[in-house]
Amino acid sequence: MTNQTYLDYIRYGRIPDDGGSDFDSDEDVDMCDGRYFAECLDVDWGGGAGGPGADAGPGCRWADADGDTDVDLRDFAALQNRYTGSG
Repeated sequence: MTNQTYLDYIRYGRIPDDGGSDFDSDEDVDMCDGRYFAECLDVDWGGGAGGPGADAGPGCRWADADGDTDVDLRDFAALQNRYTGSG
């Protein structure tokens, strides 16, 4: 994993375009992006559990591939289809 700074789960850096899958902007979709996706799958900015129907919030909209405002297994399928591996 490349250097990442965490402070109370606030991530610093460029937020990719909504619906994108390359969170770390390194021109590939790999396990590092999958790790960030997993964090978004478990987040609901409204205070409950993440998943279908939960608001993706501004920090996870990049993971909302189908544009329905949540991060769920449909979005994970899109991440899988875009997966390139590192390099």
